[in-house]
Amino acid sequence: MDSSSSTIPSADLHLNAQGQLRFRHSLWGKLLLMSLALTLIPTVSISGFVFLRAQSGFQQTALSRMTLDAQSQADGVAEWLNERLMDVEAVAQDPRLVAVDVDGAQAAVESYLALWPFYETLYMTDENGMIIANPDRLYIDVSERPYTVAALQGNSFILNKPVPSKKSGDIIVAVSAPVRNPAGEIVGAVIGIVPVKSIAQTLTTMHVGDTGDAYIIDAEGYVVTAPRFANEIIADGLVEERTEMTYLMETDGAKEALSGKVGAGVYTNYVGNEVLGAYAPVVGMEWGLLIEQQIVEAHRVINSLRQIVVVLLLILVPVAALAAYAFARGIANPVRAMTSAAQCIAKGEIEQDIDHRGRDEIGIWPISSGRWLVTSGRWHRLPANSPKVTFPSRWCRNPNRMCWAMPSKKWSPINTTWPTPPDSLQMAI
Repeated sequence: MDSSSSTIPSADLHLNAQGQLRFRHSLWGKLLLMSLALTLIPTVSISGFVFLRAQSGFQQTALSRMTLDAQSQADGVAEWLNERLMDVEAVAQDPRLVAVDVDGAQAAVESYLALWPFYETLYMTDENGMIIANPDRLYIDVSERPYTVAALQGNSFILNKPVPSKKSGDIIVAVSAPVRNPAGEIVGAVIGIVPVKSIAQTLTTMHVGDTGDAYIIDAEGYVVTAPRFANEIIADGLVEERTEMTYLMETDGAKEALSGKVGAGVYTNYVGNEVLGAYAPVVGMEWGLLIEQQIVEAHRVINSLRQIVVVLLLILVPVAALAAYAFARGIANPVRAMTSAAQCIAKGEIEQDIDHRGRDEIGIWPISSGRWLVTSGRWHRLPANSPKVTFPSRWCRNPNRMCWAMPSKKWSPINTTWPTPPDSLQMAI
C-alpha cells in the first residue's frame, strides 16, 4: 500500500507544552484517578453511612430510654400524690377527729405533722369550713376554698392547680378528705398542705450530665416545679422572681404532654436550645412531666465517634493515595517507556535505551517488546551489514542466543553482521 495514501492519526492534540500526554489523557492519570476512586469513594461512603446509621440508632435509643424515664417519673409523681391523699383519709378516720374533740383533734394533727415532715401543715375544719384544729393555732374560715368544698361534699380531693402558700410562699398542693361520724354524717374535713418542692427533689435525679432537665407543668402549661435553667428565664426578664406558676411553657414537648401523649422527640426548649425531650401525663392531675437534654450533649458519644472516623480518614486517604500512585506508576511507566521508544524509532532515532527493571509481567514486557521494536527499526532502516548484538544473560535465558535489541550501556555489540531478514518480513515492511 502506498504510504502517501494512508493517514496516520496524530497524538499531538493530547500533548502538553513539554511534548508529554496531558494528565487526563495519559494511562498513568486514568489509572491513578480510577485507583483513587475505587479506594476513596467506597471508604468515604461506607464511613458516612455507618456514622449516620449509628447517629440515628443512638438517638432512637436515647429517645426510647427518655420516654421510659418520663413515664416512670410521671407514674411516680401520681403515686406520691395518691399516697398523700391516703394520708389525709387515714387521719380523717382517727377517733379523736371523728368525735370532733377539739383538744384531741389538735393533738392528733400535731402528731401526724411531726410524723410526716414533708407536709407544710395539716388541719381539721368543722362542717362549716372553719378550722378547729391547727398546729399553727390559726383558726380561720376556709369554707370557700375548692379543696374544703370538695371534702365537705364527701369527696377526697387533690387540688391540681398549685398555688403560693400564704404561710411560706412556696408553691403548694392541697389534699383533703371528709371526716364522718359513725352514722356516716360529714362532721368536718382534713386538709393537708404539701409543697411541690418535695416533688421537685425527686425530679433532680433526672438532671443527667450538664444539660439534663426535668419539670412538671399544670393543665394550663404553667410551670409547677422549677426547671433546671430557671435562672436564664428570670435573667431574660420573662418572669420577675420565680418561674413556678408564672412562666407559661409553650414548647412542642409541653403541648404533647398536655394532650395526654406519651412520647419523645427533638424540639427547641424554653431557653432556645435544641433538645431531645420526652413527655408523659401525670395521671389524675392533668399535669405533664417533661425530661430534656440538649442534643449537643446527648450526641457527645456520636460526636466522639465522628472525630475518630475523621481521623481515620485523614490517615487512610494519604495511604490510599500513595498506594494508588505506586500502582498506577508501576503499570504506566513501562508503557510510557515503550511509547517513547516507539515514537523515537518512528522519527528515525534507532539507538534507544529502554532501562526499566521489573520481575513481573509488566516489568518484563518493555524488554521483550524492545527487541521487536529495535529489530523492526533496524530491518526497516539499516543496511544488511549493520552490527549484530547480543543481550546479556539477565535478558536472555541462553547467553549464546542472538537477541535483536538496541545497544545498552551495560553490554557491547559483537563484530558480526546482522542477518538479512526473511523475505516474508521484508515484504511485510
